Formats: sequence, structure tokens, C-alpha cells
Amino acid sequence: MREQIDRIREKLIKAKAKDDQLQTFGSNKHRYELNPPLSREAIAAFEAKNGITLPEEYQLFLTELGNGGAGPYYGIYQLKIDVYDPYLAKHCRIHPNLSDEEWAELIKFSEQDDWDDEEYNALFQGMLEIGTQGCTYCMMLVISGENRGRIVYCDMDLQKPFFTYEANFLDWYERWLDEIINGYEMSWFGYKMGGDDTKLLEVFRSSNDEKQQLVALDGMYRLPSLLDDTIIFLEEQCQTGSVNIKSAALGLLTKHSFIKVKPFLLELLADEEESVRLIALKYIYWYGNIDEVAGVVKALLPKTNSDENFRFITYILEKSAIDDVAIYIPFFYHSDREIRRSAIYAVGKSVKKVQYLKDFINCLQDDDPGVIHAAVQALKGVVNPSLLPYYYQLLEKYPNGEHYIKSNVQSRLAEFKQRY
Repeated sequence: MREQIDRIREKLIKAKAKDDQLQTFGSNKHRYELNPPLSREAIAAFEAKNGITLPEEYQLFLTELGNGGAGPYYGIYQLKIDVYDPYLAKHCRIHPNLSDEEWAELIKFSEQDDWDDEEYNALFQGMLEIGTQGCTYCMMLVISGENRGRIVYCDMDLQKPFFTYEANFLDWYERWLDEIINGYEMSWFGYKMGGDDTKLLEVFRSSNDEKQQLVALDGMYRLPSLLDDTIIFLEEQCQTGSVNIKSAALGLLTKHSFIKVKPFLLELLADEEESVRLIALKYIYWYGNIDEVAGVVKALLPKTNSDENFRFITYILEKSAIDDVAIYIPFFYHSDREIRRSAIYAVGKSVKKVQYLKDFINCLQDDDPGVIHAAVQALKGVVNPSLLPYYYQLLEKYPNGEHYIKSNVQSRLAEFKQRY
């Protein structure tokens, strides 16, 4: 561990140099600086007051490196040695294999209107809060039980906790530094398995559990590039893997080697099943070279009756060089209200929308309030007087702000006043 402490000290300097513009989430707060270390006497006093013994790896961090400061997300909290927390010494109630049913039972008290703080605090007993990810998300260190020393991500709004993959605080902290130094994707650090693609392939090959294999593949999304051998392996999985493994391999290839995966994507886009086409559409939108397949995607519109597929097609075409919002106008009259809304939203972002006033006016008279709401929002900036009678009709029909129609209509009317 002392060798690890020395490595961390050196890597902290390298990470600061790598992220000299403070682009990593939270780095502008901690700036890769640590607070002065604590004495062993101070830690011993805190432990005695709370009836606990802190995990050794965390103790070493506090005494050899610093009492908080630089760390994942917004950094590591200072250990407040004067604090007494009666819940720290109690046995930790959560574990890495916590099922949804177990968690639902643990938080059953929250269904009551008069639940008290004691029940809530007991959920997180046996853990020390060491940092925040922002909003209601925090990082905790397990103090007691078989998972002592592990890092847990908790949501104080009672989503199920997540155990990170590392065995202890120092491994988790060093991984954070390694990923910054190596240029890995750092958003939501720790939620995916760590390691480079060589290590992750070892995990995949050493397991017959598909769930574990998928976790290993998912970890590769953090990497800035993949080795040639990894690309070959993923191509093989696209041919021979299970449905879930094929999908995961396809996503990785779309991100890291689009030229290799393009034939697979085109094959999926040609499938008769909307659900199969959706897999390709998502990966193309998230990771793909969109202009290479935009024409094929555009040709899918007439055969699409899935609102989710339709939505992803609009996302892809918006990012492409294709500038033809007229293709969406027929869908203003589609039987599926969600498709109508997506079509309206897509046209509403175009400067050409003023050419389709008659179609928008038809949507302002739709039977579905959600479609009306989408149309009113999409008409932002359009001050053609032919719209006014329909806006006034909507104010009469929705006088009390139902479906947020009144407030949006008022915003459109305000634009007329500004113009005239």
C-alpha cells in the first residue's frame, strides 16, 4: 500500500498536467489539490468517539496524502474529526448483489406519509460519506461488514445503491487518476468496469456468465481507442455471439471502427423487425459516421410505425447533411400521436417551417393536447397573422393552463407584440 501511495502521489501530478484546462467533471472545484494530511492521533480520536476502525487504505490516504481534496467528481470530503455519528458503528445493510426486491423492502418505509429520519438514516448505516457527485448522489465508504473498504454510490432520493468494482479506496482512487492520464471517458466515473481492453477481454473470456461478459464489454466504451486484436474479436462476436453480445459488440465497433461495422448496420437497417432496426439506429446516432448511412436511414421513414424508431431517424437526419424537412410533413397526419409530435418537433427546428403553416394550423386543431403543445412550441418565432385566430381558440379551450398550452400560446402572442 505504501508503494501505491507513492504511485498515487506521482499520478496526481501527471493527472493535473494532463487536465491542465480542468475539463474533467468537478476538477474546477478541487483543482487536483489535496488538503494537509491528518495525524494518526486525530484519526484515532475520531475512531474512538464513533466506536469504529476506518479501513486501512482510507487511513493511509488521510495520513500520507491528504485529508480530502482532489478526487472523483467534486473531490473527497475532509474527515471531520469532531463529528459523532451513531450510525457509523452499525452493520452495513446493503451489499453488491442487492436485488430490486430487497431494496424495495428496505425502503418500504418511504411509502408512508409519516416516515421518520431514523428509518432513513438506518439505510446508510455502516458507511461514511466521502464525497458528492452532485444533486442527490453521493459517494460512501463501507466501514463494517464483509464489504468493508468498498466504495458505494448512493442516491439520497432512494434509487438502489451501486458498488464500484474496486476492492478498496486506494484502488478506486488510483483508477480515477489512471483514467484521466490515459484520456478515458470520465463521465459517471466508476459505474463501468475499469481496465484497458486487454484486461476487459480477459474478464470476458474467463467467464461463462453473459451478464459478466456484458459488463466487460460495457467497460470498453470508456476507452479512447481499441487494439486491433480487440476489433477482430468484436467482429467475431457480431457473427457468433448471443443476441445481447452481438448488440454490445456492434455498439463498440460503431464507436471505434465504423468502416468495419457498416455492413452489419446496413443488414440490421434492412431487417423487417422495427426492434432490430432500432438497435442500428441508436448506435448510428450515438457513435456512427452519420453521413455514410443517412440516405439509407431516410429511406426507412415510409415503413416506420414505431415512435421510437421515428424519433431516432429524426435525430440522425438532423445531424446529417440532408436538409429536407418536407419529408416529415406527411407524419403530421399520422395515426400515432407520438410520431406526430416528433415530426412537428423536427420541422419546428428548421428555418423552413414557415412554409408549412397550413400543416401547423391543422396540428393546432388536433384532438391530442400533446400534439397541440408541440405545435405551439414549434411555431416559436413565426408571427404570421393567420395563426392568431387559432391561438385565441386555444386560450378559450384551455383557460386554466392545462397541458401547458396557455402559457406557450401566451409566449407566441408576446412575439406578435414585439414584432408589431
